[in-house]
Amino acid sequence: MNGRPSLADLLKGCDVGAVAGRLGVSVERCLCCGAERRGSEGRRGAVGLTPNRQGWSCYRCGAKGDAAALVLAVATGKARGATADEWATARKLAADCGLVEPDGTQGDTAAAPRVVLAPVPAAPQPPPKRLPVDELHRVWASGRPVGQDEDVAAWLSAVRGLDVERIMALDLARALPASCASAGVNGDGAHPLPAWARLKLRAWSDGWRLLLPVYGATGAQVGLRARWTSKEPTKVKEAHPRGYGNSLAVYADPVGRWLLATGSAARAGELAGSDVYNPLGWRWSGRVCFTEGGVDFLTRAADLRRQPGAATAAVLGLWAGAWGPELAERLPAKVELRDELHIDDAGRRYAAKVLQTLSQSQREGWRSNRRAT
Repeated sequence: MNGRPSLADLLKGCDVGAVAGRLGVSVERCLCCGAERRGSEGRRGAVGLTPNRQGWSCYRCGAKGDAAALVLAVATGKARGATADEWATARKLAADCGLVEPDGTQGDTAAAPRVVLAPVPAAPQPPPKRLPVDELHRVWASGRPVGQDEDVAAWLSAVRGLDVERIMALDLARALPASCASAGVNGDGAHPLPAWARLKLRAWSDGWRLLLPVYGATGAQVGLRARWTSKEPTKVKEAHPRGYGNSLAVYADPVGRWLLATGSAARAGELAGSDVYNPLGWRWSGRVCFTEGGVDFLTRAADLRRQPGAATAAVLGLWAGAWGPELAERLPAKVELRDELHIDDAGRRYAAKVLQTLSQSQREGWRSNRRAT
């Protein structure tokens, strides 16, 4: 063709990921077979890039090639064996997207491709900044059983209609003594309330007195949140540790903690922990209930724990930033996931975030049972 370089010559050495971005397609989805994942249970994309990012291949159908083959696949659905007309279609697409100059720009010879820079790799996200273990345990240990604190018990039962005795028996929450700010968490003044147990200049003990434990992907306690229980109005109902994150962690009842600790090997009907951990012999029903916020979590968790030896759901409580892939990977492939989040924008965002992290088989178990705020 009068010495005109081929599309492969023009795009030789170009970064496939950057070319995909210019074309407006996902580099993980195969444009030949349509597969989005490498396996039915996997979360990795069907397409992988070569180490130098100049080539790609599909793990499902075997299609592969370079940047030019990617353009061809977008234009025609095939990565090889194209006709001259199909290559002409691919070349026009490349020109329309600004990857190469249009034909005829410089006589019969196309200009060199515009520079397609490889995207700057996103900096890896640091792991969540967790609370110092000794301080976390000291503050949690300082909490009283909720039934022994008159103000917190009254707020739970009279204001929120919660079962104080069951919350106390399950150790789902504790009451932070109002004296903690001055007397310290041990009551001797030697161990003051940590600086992270504050909202701006106010200590948690000045209104946010209901302590809610937070659990990570393996079921271990990794943080705390504090719920406002005062009659005084406040904009912030649930406070998180100042300067520390509670991301990739959730509220979890005893069966939920067992499920996280056991991971994807958990099976419906199994005893949820040892006699010490589960003295009433609850079994896991194969269901997980997603709730929103501390009050909904306490309500649902207490309601399910009425009958010893019963098969019962695991209850997990979410808030903004709580959920992530690390938690989704702890759920079995075959599980019923009950969406009991709020019917509002926040609830829809939380549900969408959970769904994005689930495998295909886990999504098949998703059931919506939204509730009004």
